[in-house]
Amino acid sequence: MAKTDYHIFVENGKIGLKDATDRVVLFAVYDSIVFIDADTPICVCKDDRWGLTDIQGWTIADTKYEYMSTPCNGSMAVRINEKWGFIDYKGKEIVPPIYDFAEGFTNAEYCSGTSCALVQKDGKWGTINTKGEVVIPFEYDWARGCKGRFVVEKGNKCGIINHKNEFIIPFVDDALCFIDDDIIEITYESKYGAMNLATKKKYEFDFGVEEFYGDYTIAFTNKGDDNIVDKDFNLLLPEWHENMEILENGKAVVIDEKECFLYDCASGKSEECQQDDTFVYFPDGKTVYWKSLCEHLCIRPGIENMAYRASCSVNNNIIRYQRAYNLKTLEFMEGVTTIGTGWEEIRMAESKYTPEVEIYLPSTLKSVNPEAFSRMITMIRCVYVPKGMTETMLPILPSHLRPYIKERSKGFLNFLKKLIK
Repeated sequence: MAKTDYHIFVENGKIGLKDATDRVVLFAVYDSIVFIDADTPICVCKDDRWGLTDIQGWTIADTKYEYMSTPCNGSMAVRINEKWGFIDYKGKEIVPPIYDFAEGFTNAEYCSGTSCALVQKDGKWGTINTKGEVVIPFEYDWARGCKGRFVVEKGNKCGIINHKNEFIIPFVDDALCFIDDDIIEITYESKYGAMNLATKKKYEFDFGVEEFYGDYTIAFTNKGDDNIVDKDFNLLLPEWHENMEILENGKAVVIDEKECFLYDCASGKSEECQQDDTFVYFPDGKTVYWKSLCEHLCIRPGIENMAYRASCSVNNNIIRYQRAYNLKTLEFMEGVTTIGTGWEEIRMAESKYTPEVEIYLPSTLKSVNPEAFSRMITMIRCVYVPKGMTETMLPILPSHLRPYIKERSKGFLNFLKKLIK
């Protein structure tokens, strides 16, 4: 079965996993589950300790670890008694927990056929192989890796080395960081530049840049203005703007106080968007980009999808999501008929100040994407449906939402609307 054939469900405040036939794969006894696919061990958390199970529910590693990284390249970095080591997909310890910090093993193809991991010991950084043997000695004050190459710092100077500890760029006074697989940004005081390690081509420019999302990224000035650049650091927009985000489809949403448009980075074409204090409404009439941080979201009729926002990289996979801070209510107004894709990507900021969200569904709802809300499931307090419509709504909603369903009265909805206003 594919990943989409499984879904999280909740019972008594705990979460479990079911397959496409609603058969329980993992009983709802866990606080958190990291599921990738049926062929990869499942990371499970119980009482703030992590372990591993397989898709049949058999325990691979007991829940005894303080932290466990996402499974990648056959292993996980784990922390126990405040020290880091590695276990494999069978739960066997392959590197003992003796390090101050550890990152996951890289693909072997980037390191001459032997995976290596960046680790810290006694305040210094180096690398080890899957046998725990030291490859790069612990001699660097700081290090970050990308596909078998590492930005390292020593004595307030930065350089780039390969997996054999050979210098690609010798130590310099400039600050160096990877902004793409083969591109590094070079910063010295208020001066900026970049170098493509594959082509050896160098660039100079007078603006800062974020990490690339696909073939494009955001350029910014010290005044807070934004633009878009390609991998040759050409500015794509004739003017700088107040705010923008690169989306997962090679487009960007550009937001100024008086101007808002969707920009196709490849073709250079723009489409005007409508906006209010909370949302940008895309030209397709179905998609919104959430631009403000607020407690209450009211989704108007016609809207089905959320635009993805690019975020950090984990194990070379870009995670895209809309992050929700202090969200208390998510209300779909009367007239909404479909909740499509993207809603499962609304992630609650993990904070003790983040409340559980209450969802209000309209009587007009006819269809819900099976994965909608799945990633925010543990943050849901209630799913309110109109009074007398529970039986009508049950076939529409994914099974993992059903434990949260409660009926609401019309009077309570009117009270909610007044509160939001």
